[in-house]
Amino acid sequence: MQELYIPLATVLSAIIGTANARNLLLLHGSNIVSWTYWWIIPGFQFLFAIFVLDTWEYFLHRLFHQNKYLYRNFHSTHHRLYVPYAFGALYNHWFEGVLLDSVGGLIAHTLSMMSIRQAIFLFSFSTLKTVDDHCGYALPFDPFQIFFPNCAAYHDIHHQSWGIKYNFSQPFYVHWDTILGTRYGGRKLSTPPKKEKVKEE
Repeated sequence: MQELYIPLATVLSAIIGTANARNLLLLHGSNIVSWTYWWIIPGFQFLFAIFVLDTWEYFLHRLFHQNKYLYRNFHSTHHRLYVPYAFGALYNHWFEGVLLDSVGGLIAHTLSMMSIRQAIFLFSFSTLKTVDDHCGYALPFDPFQIFFPNCAAYHDIHHQSWGIKYNFSQPFYVHWDTILGTRYGGRKLSTPPKKEKVKEE
């Protein structure tokens, strides 16, 4: 932890000035360094890993839908579930499970430079989140559905025949759906789009 003093002093000096940073570190240096080591750095690593995992999952999930071969031979297994349920969250073809979940988690872990303990937490947290997204319930005090916009209602739309080309984001945030125009509806939307009536001439 001692190697954090110099980078921390540099950052604090830039934010609050050299004299203030020196005084702050003299008074509370060990507590600030400890807190940075145990909470701030792992927090940033976790957020970055979530971003990497979301990016990997979005683009591969979308590819599995757009490529007929990949959909027919691999991803269609998961879409046999029109009504998602918790145990169905990981009901995938083995190839898709390895490529999306395992390789995606490994890339997120490696790029974020997490420790093994942090990686175990990330993988467990992601698995619980995926199960929650497929549970089919919007429970009132569910922290996963409070803090993450990608919730059960959002993912249920993707499992419907009318929503299968939307809401590819998983497991945490929906920014890629929003940016790339594949977002359908909001948290409370659970009805299919109305079909337009064709005028007879």
